[in-house]
Amino acid sequence: MQNKNNLGYKPEFACIGITDYCFFKCKMCDKWKEDIKVIKGTPRPNLEQYKQFIRDLAHLVKENLIGPIDGRFTLNFAGGEALTHAMTIPLIEYASKVGFKTLIATNGFMLNEHMIKRLKNANLTSLSISLDSLDPKIHDSLRGYIGATDGVMKALEILKKYEYPKVGICSIINKQTYSGIPKLIDWSRKHKVVEWLYFMAVMQPNNTVFQSGWYKLNHFNYLWEEKSEKVVKMIDYIINQKVLDEKYIKELKLNQSLLTNTFPQLKAFRDYFSKPEKFVKNNHSCNMDKGIQTTEVGDIFMCFHKNRIGNIREDRLIDVWNNYKTDQIRDNIKSCTTNCHTLLNCYYENDYPFDMIKKAKKKIVLRDPIKINTK
Repeated sequence: MQNKNNLGYKPEFACIGITDYCFFKCKMCDKWKEDIKVIKGTPRPNLEQYKQFIRDLAHLVKENLIGPIDGRFTLNFAGGEALTHAMTIPLIEYASKVGFKTLIATNGFMLNEHMIKRLKNANLTSLSISLDSLDPKIHDSLRGYIGATDGVMKALEILKKYEYPKVGICSIINKQTYSGIPKLIDWSRKHKVVEWLYFMAVMQPNNTVFQSGWYKLNHFNYLWEEKSEKVVKMIDYIINQKVLDEKYIKELKLNQSLLTNTFPQLKAFRDYFSKPEKFVKNNHSCNMDKGIQTTEVGDIFMCFHKNRIGNIREDRLIDVWNNYKTDQIRDNIKSCTTNCHTLLNCYYENDYPFDMIKKAKKKIVLRDPIKINTK
């Protein structure tokens, strides 16, 4: 039954998790292990079912599929490693024709000359490549794959030949990586291909049973820096560099800062690493009710901690997005008080749902990055 009061409720974020398979064994993500929520042997959606899902999504966001490509609705493809799935490139091509801006999150290892040509021909807009540290010992160890860093560097070298897809780096701030952030920023600024650098805060690894206070557990101590003030100082460094970036691009009339995290998001990172049990959501409701996320078996979620709203194999998105059952899940999301940290990285929306000071960057005390002691 459709709720007439919510016919105008529009999605603002969408991600197709096309596969959980990955040949890396990342220490901050357990998706490469058997899925704890999926019964073995569950069928997967076929190509036509995915295309129907994309058509329905296009109908819901049709106003955001016109004009310059950078301003259009972004359809994300993720995994696991999305490039291992046979349907990823055909779906990228289809979504691009429909009008979506398209992005693949990847570990970069499969980006050889042949793969990059296929992605270009499919009109992929952007690639987000994981690189947590310039030190191969750190990045390879965290990603559970010897040669992971070398794979990223080889891919970036090939991508120099192409205008599209645009390329950015995604880097996770954790115990082993935060001290290398200044070098990563400097390297990214100088690189001819890297157009943006996006930081994510380490969270409880995917595909593990949610536990409040996960960072206190011994088996996660390799991810969480107990001396939180060190990480906070490094986030201050990122904030400082972003301020300098924005001043620089304003003077040169460039399009964007290298550092794409917003100031309120970086402020949220500071609060998170300082007091992870206290800051999330505060007095505001959660905004995950605006997101659409699918799993490799076709389940459609707004928030993975709540019930699914449907399944690609059985349901039309256009039918399940605005109905009574989905509205109940939305109400559940809005009233949720669970201190999960998904909002930090996944569909972060500036000063909402967090209590942020208006015009945050004017309130931030700038520090000379040379004087920031991260040791």
